[in-house]
Amino acid sequence: MAVEVRDNREDPGVKITWVLTLVGSFMILVVAAMIGLHRYYRVSFRPHGVSETLGSFPIPEIQPNPTQDLRGFLKRQNQQLAGYAWVDHSKGLIHIPIERAMDFVVSRGLAALDPPGQSSTRPNGAAAGMPPDGAPRAAASLSASPYGARP
Repeated sequence: MAVEVRDNREDPGVKITWVLTLVGSFMILVVAAMIGLHRYYRVSFRPHGVSETLGSFPIPEIQPNPTQDLRGFLKRQNQQLAGYAWVDHSKGLIHIPIERAMDFVVSRGLAALDPPGQSSTRPNGAAAGMPPDGAPRAAASLSASPYGARP
């Protein structure tokens, strides 16, 4: 028995010289385009005055002792909160220590928040919209909740 061997390969039909010529031409085109763009950008987008501006930047100002600066800042803030000072002398507005201001609001009620020089229309420092003393108030329930009854 004889075995017949056939060559089933196709003829490529494409010549390697044409492929190499095409690839080589494409590479030359890409290199030429890169060189052309480089020259174009170098001429067209030349930064004007770069050498003058680079040398004129100010020297950075660095805090020699930031801890001491922070302590001084906090000390000034605390002195302002705890001290008295005029805000506007012509209007009679003064700055008072925060503890004194809280005592003042507690002693006068919300009427202490009214602008100076206005008489308060609120009886006994009651808030606006509150019923006057002696008026019936809605009964408050501890079990009432805006989300419904508690289980």
